[in-house]
Amino acid sequence: MRTTGSELSYDIEFPGAADLVRLESATLDGDELEVWRAGGAKNSLYVFTPERKTVELSRPVGANRTLVLRVSVMPSNKAYGIEDEIFASYAEVIARGAVARINSDAVIGQWFDDECERIKIKTWRGNSSARPRAVGVAF
Repeated sequence: MRTTGSELSYDIEFPGAADLVRLESATLDGDELEVWRAGGAKNSLYVFTPERKTVELSRPVGANRTLVLRVSVMPSNKAYGIEDEIFASYAEVIARGAVARINSDAVIGQWFDDECERIKIKTWRGNSSARPRAVGVAF
């Protein structure tokens, strides 16, 4: 989005029916901005979102500058469904978990819990089979 002269608050528009979960990072003309979190340190220029509908800057930055936000979103209550890729990946797991809960089936319920753990690990690994490596630090 482009900044205006003295404006501090900007509306966040998401495609489709999505809600903001978290403001991950922000840049202003390619330079990193600090994202303020409760209890965090405040520099002279930082960005935050008070109610997850707008983003605010701590001070005016001038007109015609590029503000880029990296955010986490989730489907809102207005969403008609989920993305096809997510549906294709997890529809069977979700359906079996629902059947296990409705029928109080412990075996399928345990399978569902195991699959949820596998999905968490797969997501943590970035959907690859390799384990993320720790980055060494030279002292």
